[in-house]
Amino acid sequence: MKIELDLRHHCIATEVKKKYNRAISHYFKPDADIEQLEKKIEILKKLLETSDFAHLRNTYPELRGHSDIKAHIKAMDDGKVFILLNNKRINIPCIKKQ
Repeated sequence: MKIELDLRHHCIATEVKKKYNRAISHYFKPDADIEQLEKKIEILKKLLETSDFAHLRNTYPELRGHSDIKAHIKAMDDGKVFILLNNKRINIPCIKKQ
């Protein structure tokens, strides 16, 4: 699964929170694709609970926001999750292990 991030107005942490809240909201709509939304919610929740967003923002200034860079969250079938910045893979540092 690939989740696009819009970093033009805010940082990566805020964008992930917004995506998570939006996915939760859409989950309860009658025309919701429940299976896809459950995957998306699970990925975003894991990121919110375990990612070191401060380290990401310090290491990659583009993730601080106000950036037109192409950024995505990519989740592989094996459960690995990473960020793509202009198609360059960025591993996500964790603040705690699950």
